[in-house]
Amino acid sequence: MKLNVVFLLLLINATTSSIIHIIGDSHSFSYQINGRTDLADLSLPPIAIHWLGPITMHRVGRDGIAFLDIRQYNVVEGDTVLFVFGEIDARCHIGKIKDRDNRTLDDVLDELVSHYINTLKTNKNFYQNIMVIVSGIVPPIDSVFNPQFPYYGTIEERVSITKQLNNKLKEQCAYCGFGFIDTYTEFADANGQLILALSENVHIEKLHNRPLLEQLAKIISLS
Repeated sequence: MKLNVVFLLLLINATTSSIIHIIGDSHSFSYQINGRTDLADLSLPPIAIHWLGPITMHRVGRDGIAFLDIRQYNVVEGDTVLFVFGEIDARCHIGKIKDRDNRTLDDVLDELVSHYINTLKTNKNFYQNIMVIVSGIVPPIDSVFNPQFPYYGTIEERVSITKQLNNKLKEQCAYCGFGFIDTYTEFADANGQLILALSENVHIEKLHNRPLLEQLAKIISLS
């Protein structure tokens, strides 16, 4: 079930009364700002992180509004909502579903992204004026093992899955008018894996998150 844990983090010199709601799995915390003065020039609105636990993109798409209804998180007109799901899918489930059901990767990804984006569109339709942004999937890593959510497939396979999933998310976001944050390019090494010096476990370490927040600020400024 949802964990109603909300961390409200205020940027110095925020210039609007709107809020950025970040809703998702533990990668949501990679967008933390912690009052850092080095980010003040970005002039972002306040950020509220709503951590739902280890929730997959698949679940958001499968259960739809019955599971994820952003009205429960005090989203109001004029706010921005950033959705952060999918790393667990890429790590554990996508390759397994492809092999188990003898499907092509393209077919599995198309279905996953379609259902996920449909849930986000349903949520957006509750409002006249909110901005929807999708966070991409971070590069995979092979040096950390989680017995609850173990990786499936080789690191090369998971790099390919992550790249293709990001491409499909970006395409659908462009089609729907959603913003998209690239969490891959700045954080991947030459082999497509998460750069260890920038990571915390499988996450982008929050002290190295400026490229994410710069993209977020740019998307908002262009709206």
